[in-house]
Amino acid sequence: MNVKRGLTRVWVLVALIWVVSVVVLWTPQLKMDLNLAFNAPAPSDASLPDIEACEEINREEYEEEYAFCIASSYLEAERATPAVARVRLMEFAAVVLLPPLALLVIGWLIDWVVRGFRRRGVRF
Repeated sequence: MNVKRGLTRVWVLVALIWVVSVVVLWTPQLKMDLNLAFNAPAPSDASLPDIEACEEINREEYEEEYAFCIASSYLEAERATPAVARVRLMEFAAVVLLPPLALLVIGWLIDWVVRGFRRRGVRF
């Protein structure tokens, strides 16, 4: 019985399930980020925050809501930049790749520790 080969196959299966599930769950955001990161239009006034929508709020009566509206429009305009999309793509790559790699390293370390307790000449 080859335990090492069997555990490697289990790791491949678990890693494949992980990658497919993350890609399926993040597909809508991934499509938007890919489009924005690589097909971004030239900067224009469209990338500026839409502050006119906040003018409907009465500033004196609803000061906090007005400030929140202004802040959220600036955040939304900042979120829709190619640089932010590229950062999110790097985060996606890290979420997809790092857990399976960490599992592989942990399995390799456990194998290394178990081999340290075996007598010389005994094959497992």
